[in-house]
Amino acid sequence: MEDTASHMPLEPQQSRLGESTGLIRDTDLRQTEGLQLEGSDQQRQEVVPPATTPAPAAVPTLHVDPLFIAQIVKAVIEAMPGASAPTIPVAPAVQAAPAATTKADNVVTLVRIVKSMRELGCEPFLGEPDAEIAGRWLRTIEDTLDQMQVIEGLRVNCAAHLLSDRARSWWDTVRSRRPVGSWTWAEFKMQFEHQFYSSYHWKIKEQEFLALRQGDMSVLNYERRFHDLSMFASHYVPGEQHRVERLRDGLRQELRQGLIAFKFETTRDLVEAAEALEACMKEGQQG
Repeated sequence: MEDTASHMPLEPQQSRLGESTGLIRDTDLRQTEGLQLEGSDQQRQEVVPPATTPAPAAVPTLHVDPLFIAQIVKAVIEAMPGASAPTIPVAPAVQAAPAATTKADNVVTLVRIVKSMRELGCEPFLGEPDAEIAGRWLRTIEDTLDQMQVIEGLRVNCAAHLLSDRARSWWDTVRSRRPVGSWTWAEFKMQFEHQFYSSYHWKIKEQEFLALRQGDMSVLNYERRFHDLSMFASHYVPGEQHRVERLRDGLRQELRQGLIAFKFETTRDLVEAAEALEACMKEGQQG
């Protein structure tokens, strides 16, 4: 039996030995690879830098309207039962100017205008039955309103505040027909002239204007008389040049002859030249 066993083939034993050896080698290889992988993982963990914490984003600045916040607080407090809303100081809001002035503003403006008109020589009209006095008052009022550039809506009220006595009683009767604000300046003038200029007086003043001459009057007094009467004969002097020619024709002969060669645009220019010439003639007579 020993001989038989000794002569048995060695290949199976060698193959099993080889397989065992291979298994050992495979196991060692796996262990080696595992160690390498663990080492690689450890290296990766060591190589990877620590995560940095991102910087917090900037918080945008909120612009809050204090008035809006105050309104919200007030609404919340009012909604609470048994609570009264406290007074919260709030900056006053800028309001746009109203399109139209209030009645109080109109009164203040009217008082200031009337005061300025008095300072410029406008006197109250009492309602004298003299067409020349009434005409002079009306012309003075109108010239002052034009000079002060008073708007159309305030002219009637300004003139009405300078009416007194019988003239005021007349105006109170007239304005009771409709509101004062609906009267235009042209309508006021027409009503005033109809009341204080009778047709008879009107005709007399018209004839006085046509016959007016300077005579012994000074240039200034002649000019004033001319303007007082011209309103009763407006159809004879419809334009400024017509007024200049008629005023010049009424001057004394020596003044008229000295100025007839000159052309004047306004009666004011003519009067200034006539005053200068009149003063020169007086000096010559005295010398």
